[in-house]
Amino acid sequence: MNALDRLIAWVSPRSGAERARNRLAIKSYEAATTGRRLSGRGRQSGSANDAIGNAAPAIAYAARNLVRNNAWAARGLSAVVTNTIGSGIVASVVNPNKARATRVKREFDRWAASRIDDINRLDFYGAQALVHRTMVESGECFVRRVTRADLAVPLGIVVLEPDWLDTTKGTLGIEYSAEGKPTGYWMYASAPSSVFDYGLRNSTLIAASDVIHVYRVDRPGQRRGVSWFAPITIDLHDFDGYEDAVLLRAKMAACKVDYVIAPESITQAWSVTDRQEPGATEIVPYGTEVKSTPAPDSGDYVPFAKQRLRRIAAGLGLSYEALTGDLSETNFSSGRMGWLEMQRTIEHSRWHVHIPQFCDGIAGWWSERAVQVGIDARETTWRWTPPRREVVDPSREYPAMRDAMRAGIFALPEVHRSLGYETADVLAEIDATNKELDRLGIKIDSDARNTQSQAPSAPTA
Repeated sequence: MNALDRLIAWVSPRSGAERARNRLAIKSYEAATTGRRLSGRGRQSGSANDAIGNAAPAIAYAARNLVRNNAWAARGLSAVVTNTIGSGIVASVVNPNKARATRVKREFDRWAASRIDDINRLDFYGAQALVHRTMVESGECFVRRVTRADLAVPLGIVVLEPDWLDTTKGTLGIEYSAEGKPTGYWMYASAPSSVFDYGLRNSTLIAASDVIHVYRVDRPGQRRGVSWFAPITIDLHDFDGYEDAVLLRAKMAACKVDYVIAPESITQAWSVTDRQEPGATEIVPYGTEVKSTPAPDSGDYVPFAKQRLRRIAAGLGLSYEALTGDLSETNFSSGRMGWLEMQRTIEHSRWHVHIPQFCDGIAGWWSERAVQVGIDARETTWRWTPPRREVVDPSREYPAMRDAMRAGIFALPEVHRSLGYETADVLAEIDATNKELDRLGIKIDSDARNTQSQAPSAPTA
């Protein structure tokens, strides 16, 4: 105990004992120390919102710059979006009234196939990809609903980057009720063109019921999102610089210069350049001492690059193979294990971020507007089917699915959804195909009514 500890213990024995316990606890955990190995490592206390503060926009700007100029960042962002959203997450409708369910499904599909965004370029599924891409790159995405009289259901959307939020008002640009629920968002009329525009333009409070705020919640109480590139921004910059250095070294290695020693009879002066170019020939005066240095090689570029790319892939929740397309060291088992692990990450962001925040939010808006045009969506439950999963080895996976259904582990609709299909659509297509085959009097092996899997023969006595 130092002098301060002794003084505190003399004034308040309880406080002194508490300080002593805390000091012992700190010594028990190396992570709580500030020794040589942890020196310079920031330890900022405070809530998630304190940590985000004004840092989120700077991180988003850095991520966008990387995606624009760094091939690995661009590929990583694309891989996250295509694996999570793909061709689109499709809605199915459950309603006790079958006629009502059929109409709601038909009208929603019709609306979803229309150009619903403000620039008249994206349908519902394209908007899904844009929203998810914006969230991953910039940390969050805002979607506003607008009235579109040209659509069968008068609902249009505007997808906005977080730059549109006026963070000088409210709490980081958001107003909250006494219960902590968002009541409105302060939005600029247009995105600021530079950092100097923030705070110098007028913003309008948009009701929370007209805004969908999509972001990943990483800490309790988190109000805003942070770019998924935050943990790997420095890695991407450093790796980019390393690749530039390796390329420069390779260029230097290509600059092999041949020197010709002039004969003694030639007395005129020869100039020697200080620039090296591939295949160059230099003539130097007789008697000149010529020394050369060994050309540099590529060093350990390949193993180091693979290690850094694995780190970058891990930061985005991807497998190394998904980020790089490099399958040179992958067999079926390792490839499938890596794919399954990545799929868990993809499923997490689908079912805990994108579907409940964006898809369910859009379905709620659509149901409200559908009533205005006479479409009854009462008692409707929305279910979402992600895009079809590619089967790695059909000869192994399909029999396993069949056996699992026969054992009662999976139901047929669950298997269909896992492959990106709707059971009602599949069965309707099978029924129509079978009726057409019967009409034409054709029997084929793909018709399960004409084939039967061979059951194992009974053991003989």
